Amino acid sequence: MFFIPHIVGWVVYVTVAGIFVIKFDLAISNAPNDVPSWVTAVYASQFVIMSLFGFVQLAQEIVVYRSPAARAVSAAIWAEAAYTILSLAAKSILAWVLFVNLLAEKGISYNSTAAGGNYTAAG
Repeated sequence: MFFIPHIVGWVVYVTVAGIFVIKFDLAISNAPNDVPSWVTAVYASQFVIMSLFGFVQLAQEIVVYRSPAARAVSAAIWAEAAYTILSLAAKSILAWVLFVNLLAEKGISYNSTAAGGNYTAAG
């Protein structure tokens, strides 16, 4: 019975995610200009990482259900660490993909071989 809220949550998540995927695909298809491929990469990576949060919750529920007293604290610590790592990964991937691709669109590149490194603008 402890799985019922988790299953209901997944049903709601899959429904909303399905709507987002359909709307994203329609927006890409109907865009007046070509959408950069990195936009799709950001969307897909964030979708995958956000989906992993549900699996962490499921693992935590299974561990706590099997031995509530003995493993509850360690499961909570493990889950909190996993949530923190997933959150950091999602934000880091988003930031780096945006940073690199927005600089590339502006024609700015980083030359790490120069003394101390420098930024150069194309054009």
